[in-house]
Amino acid sequence: MAKVVTNTNVSEILAGSQPVMIDFWATWCGPCIKETPHMAELVKKFDGREDVSLISISTDEENDPWLKMISKDKPEWPQYRIDASDGKEFFEAMDLRAIPRFI
Repeated sequence: MAKVVTNTNVSEILAGSQPVMIDFWATWCGPCIKETPHMAELVKKFDGREDVSLISISTDEENDPWLKMISKDKPEWPQYRIDASDGKEFFEAMDLRAIPRFI
């Protein structure tokens, strides 16, 4: 199973030197869930490459629904959760107004 980190700060997520592709999503977002297989395909396509990282960041306010979905789906890439209130400055800097969103 992938690395799963609850409510972390952005500097920890982006600490590496390589570019990062971020999938912003939430468990309550139907379109986000529909995008998950596409993210899985990208993860397979970039498997073994050290010049880019692919991660997902959930904007869920609560850990339980997020952890339940991660446990059920078992994604093979790093999963993070930053709630909207804690990540407000980051979300504004990324111009994140709606999800799903890939940056």
